[in-house]
Amino acid sequence: MNKFQAMKGKVIVDVLEEENQTSSGLHIVRKSNKNPLRGHVMSVGRDRIAPKRTFKAPCKIGDVVHYKKGTSFQINSQFEKRKMSVIYFGDIVGVQRGEDLLASYDNVVVQVFYKDTSDTIIIPEVLQKRMASFVGNVTSVGPEYNERWDPTLNRGDIILFPRDEGFPIVIGDEAYYSLYPEHIKGKINQEDVGGLI
Repeated sequence: MNKFQAMKGKVIVDVLEEENQTSSGLHIVRKSNKNPLRGHVMSVGRDRIAPKRTFKAPCKIGDVVHYKKGTSFQINSQFEKRKMSVIYFGDIVGVQRGEDLLASYDNVVVQVFYKDTSDTIIIPEVLQKRMASFVGNVTSVGPEYNERWDPTLNRGDIILFPRDEGFPIVIGDEAYYSLYPEHIKGKINQEDVGGLI
């Protein structure tokens, strides 16, 4: 039983260890402070009402959330032996529910395409990823994105975004990015996608 109740606008999570290896055995090197942390949601507070906006809970108990580093408040308790943290709704960059990775608020989650940079030499996959064009297939659009931003995006759309923007999330062998609207630099017409990926 959870002994803590989250206050409005916040969630309490059981902090999960960072995944340092993909399911196929590749080791993940984490150099960036942008790599989000993960936590299993134990308690969800009520919606937070701000002057111009209501922040609804982007997750529910049982979800795994990915949240920005350095934004949580760690709970040190004599009652609990596990690592727990309190997170603001707005610091959640992705919600993992079953097999799905969902975007929160006006974020967009994309699966990254990695493009070979040469047809004549073999380039190791690690270097392909480092030199890749950052082109992503939209897998989830936050519930507020299409109300506030143009152009509208839907699951399956292809977008461009800069290499150093967004929050990288690795689930199994799949690479995703959670992006704020300002990270998205363009939407690619479906007929033009073939030359990019």
